[in-house]
Amino acid sequence: ETENKRKHDAINKEIDIQRAQEFALAKLKDDLEKEHLARMATLSTEASQRDNAREVDKANYRKELEEASAVHRRQVDLEYQRLKVEVEADLKTRYNKLQEDLSRKDLERENDINAVRKQLDDRYEERVNILREQEKVMEGERIHFETQLRERYLRERRDDEMSLLEQQRQMEDREKAANASMQ
Repeated sequence: ETENKRKHDAINKEIDIQRAQEFALAKLKDDLEKEHLARMATLSTEASQRDNAREVDKANYRKELEEASAVHRRQVDLEYQRLKVEVEADLKTRYNKLQEDLSRKDLERENDINAVRKQLDDRYEERVNILREQEKVMEGERIHFETQLRERYLRERRDDEMSLLEQQRQMEDREKAANASMQ
């Protein structure tokens, strides 16, 4: 958001610069028109003086004045157009560069986000695999433990049965011995 705000501020600054340049161009045009008017006034004064001095040349002086005025106006218009094209080209270049910078930074940010996502996905997959391996090991240990318990139970049961058989045999032997000693 800060990056976008900075970029938008830069674009707004460029727009303000463009406006300032357009204002300067308008002021330059006004100044040139004032100069033109002053020059016309001077030319008019000179023409009036010549008209008073020589009434016959009056038409020629007016024609000169109009031609000079037209030439000067064309020069002012051409200069204004040239400056306007220059300023617009400069502003367009700056604007396009800012847009390229924004696009490049957006692409870089998206690539960074995708790289982090991939890292997280890889870590998750790795942890899942580790948990699956641990689960297999624990399952193997459970089966081994159950097998040992079963074997121990069977062994103890067999031992108990053997012990009972041995005790029965001893009791039978004692009974036989007791019966034999009674006879």
